[in-house]
Amino acid sequence: MSQRLSNVKFTPSALPSSPINHGLQHVELDGISKTKVFLHGSREIPFHWHREMEILITLKGSARIVVEGQLCLMREGDLMIINAHEAHNSVSLSADTIICGAHLDLDHYERMGLTEISQRLYRCRSFLHGKSFDKISRTIKAFVARMVLVDTEKPTEAAIHLSMATALACAIHQSVPWTPLDRSAGQSHRDGRERIRRIMDSLARADRAPSLSVLAEIEGISLAHLSRLFRAHTGVSFRDYSQNIKLDAVMEDLLTTDNTVLDIMDRRGIGNPSLFYNRFRQRFGCSPAKFREQGITRNAAEMLPEDIQHSAIENLLVYSSYLPGAFEMTFGMSGRHHKNVSVSGFHAFPSSWRG
Repeated sequence: MSQRLSNVKFTPSALPSSPINHGLQHVELDGISKTKVFLHGSREIPFHWHREMEILITLKGSARIVVEGQLCLMREGDLMIINAHEAHNSVSLSADTIICGAHLDLDHYERMGLTEISQRLYRCRSFLHGKSFDKISRTIKAFVARMVLVDTEKPTEAAIHLSMATALACAIHQSVPWTPLDRSAGQSHRDGRERIRRIMDSLARADRAPSLSVLAEIEGISLAHLSRLFRAHTGVSFRDYSQNIKLDAVMEDLLTTDNTVLDIMDRRGIGNPSLFYNRFRQRFGCSPAKFREQGITRNAAEMLPEDIQHSAIENLLVYSSYLPGAFEMTFGMSGRHHKNVSVSGFHAFPSSWRG
């Protein structure tokens, strides 16, 4: 292990109030910076969305990401911005995959002075941009890396985290390509997206998930059209999504009620116990009874192996070394000859005040 990594350790974050389920998620943001950083190893993140922007960086390995029905393959070093309210998922493609990133409350940063930052759709997928985008990519990676890395001996760390979050928002606002969030254009696409979100919300709220044919009748469209629409916007079939919603609901019941597993299955409309048990074990790695016994705990298996931890830290330190250039790009004066520079705070005293 290199000398500079010998004193760097992974500190697990506080356990979330609930795991990530399918559908709308409430992100527990830091109260000062209105952000949340994350880092995790190889896992599957179900389809969900939230009101915050999300920045994703693949530190190691690769992952398949579906955003609003568009399939993206992210490899080591790739960067992506997922706009607020965009439905997305993540599936790691290798055991050594490490993904990190941050959630940003854009409404907060708009109130801080970043005009219309919440009214833009940002186009940031580093694997689709040319070399000219590398400087922007390094800038975003630098600020995210410094937010993820914590100097435990610095009493100013909270203020530094706030500064990095603000710098990240500024860099995105001024440097990342974007298109206006045009509420009048593409109405058909948005109507379809809102319809799918409406269906996903109804699935999340229902004790017994309605069938696709029932939902098609409610929406006033054909079964075949709704099936195609659902796959187009989520990247998965309605059947697979509905089964995962049932697993989410069963998991919640196991943790919050004393009902037997059979009673829970009956309440949730699960008719094939054998198939259900197999899918539950595939998703959570144990039987429903064992899951209830363990609860949401962090065990040794959830922690990253030591060699993968070192690789993640090494890459984060490399990204943080981009900070000088990131500061210059974000906070430096525009233009070679400073034609747009003015001086603020000049006090012009009345001539009568002169001695």
